[in-house]
Amino acid sequence: MPTPLPVVTIYGSDARDNALLRYSLWQAAGKECYICKKSFKKLHEVDIDHILPQHLKPAEFNRLWTALAGNLPNQGIDHISNLRAACKLCNSNHMKGAIVLPDTIIAIHLGHSAGITTKALTEQRKMRRNSAMGESLVHLSTASKRDDFKVLWDPDLNQALFDSLYEASRVLKGDPVRRSMWKSGRFVDLTADALKTRMLAALHLVSGVTPDLLLDGFAEYAADLIQQKFASVVGATYEALRGPDIGEIDWGQTLFAISIDDVTLSSDDWSCAVTVSVETMVSAPVTMQSEDGSELVDGQSSEWEVVAEIYLKALVGMRGFGVESEGDAIEVTLV
Repeated sequence: MPTPLPVVTIYGSDARDNALLRYSLWQAAGKECYICKKSFKKLHEVDIDHILPQHLKPAEFNRLWTALAGNLPNQGIDHISNLRAACKLCNSNHMKGAIVLPDTIIAIHLGHSAGITTKALTEQRKMRRNSAMGESLVHLSTASKRDDFKVLWDPDLNQALFDSLYEASRVLKGDPVRRSMWKSGRFVDLTADALKTRMLAALHLVSGVTPDLLLDGFAEYAADLIQQKFASVVGATYEALRGPDIGEIDWGQTLFAISIDDVTLSSDDWSCAVTVSVETMVSAPVTMQSEDGSELVDGQSSEWEVVAEIYLKALVGMRGFGVESEGDAIEVTLV
């Protein structure tokens, strides 16, 4: 299972990472623009600005960094050491080159980078600790309109936490969410109510584990359990079975119905419980001994029906996540 990075240090294309980066720089700067010192009251007023402009070519950036940054390591133009929270007016002028900060001012700002970076990464770690995310979870789980999200009201956060979480507008209205998708090489039909979808958004925010990754894990784990049960039943039915091929289920033709049953918090980990329901047919080729036992006979085939309901739980935290079984009811019958 993937393990998310503990902090975000690079400005890039990931909306969630950029949102956390913006939030942490905003906090580290005392909620004010690093150029005009204007105070910000809301996160959506904040832009991420590059101290040395983003449009610089690598050679020019390296030259200026060497001349102005002192002993500060050069980790690239999009690294947090070259980023600051700025108001939209200063950022639109400064970054596009209409206003270029003097070298002496740039050197001063870069001289503060080590302290700003330390504060920003501390803020990101706070956002990922259970003790520091209560406000975010309250807003995510109880908000009835967008204005209720307060500190989370930001274009990137909105995209990262809602638009990627199955039709944000329906969730905000309180309607159950249902969506069919293709995950882990399998068809998945997901259902979840508004509260649990918001809690999944909170898990995404603090851990980096997306609902898509959870669904991948649940579908893959459920398929492994069913395949094991199927193998044992076929093996018991054909006592003289030989060889490894006892029939692979074609998961590409099978629908996984996954429902989010619960999302809960504990001191160290967050858990997400689901029910996975599957019903499928499989043709199982078997290899058996001939009647006199002298050779193996190939090509015999039987139709099997697999009906399963599996209860799974994922533990999600700073270390990533893992899926485990809470119980199952699997029937494999020869048709």
